[in-house]
Amino acid sequence: MSEKKNSIPKVNRANKLHNKKFDYSLVEFKSIREKVKILCSKHGMFEQEPFSHYYSGNGCPACNTSNGEISINTLPKRYVTNYRLPRKNDDFKNILEYFRNKPFKVKLIAKPNCFENNCHANVDNYVNMYGGEKIKGYYLIYDIDSNRFIAIHHSIWKNTYGDIIDITRFSDGREWNLFIESNLTETSIEF
Repeated sequence: MSEKKNSIPKVNRANKLHNKKFDYSLVEFKSIREKVKILCSKHGMFEQEPFSHYYSGNGCPACNTSNGEISINTLPKRYVTNYRLPRKNDDFKNILEYFRNKPFKVKLIAKPNCFENNCHANVDNYVNMYGGEKIKGYYLIYDIDSNRFIAIHHSIWKNTYGDIIDITRFSDGREWNLFIESNLTETSIEF
């Protein structure tokens, strides 16, 4: 970062926050909202606002995708998210047995600075800023062509009033997700 007074402590904190994954030698800090160049050890240079990187905990966009924060845009259009729950479906019974939890419908209310492909960091930031808790699990989609469910790793937010909200933006315009709570960490699971 630049030669400003706070630059060394900020680099140290950023290294601690991101497990020394990034090289900050190209950073020329001008303002918290003006993008800087950061080097990812795996994917090379990317640009990001210092606010997003330092305070929100966002990292390399390519690493986020490979860590399971998969954009719905990358999935074929044959996947459906707004469907009725099947009543007699063996695949759905397999999901219930696998997770040992029942899925529930969660309202999608995209919050400012909550970006697609960044659900885990989005929720962490909201918990840090507003309290509440992070709920880990999967949202379920249904593949019409192969007649199967796919569970995609995801996090949602439970605010201090007990409301459960999906705060991450989805570009497909959905209004809710079918979510199942789980501590598993697989990126996606097919049934």
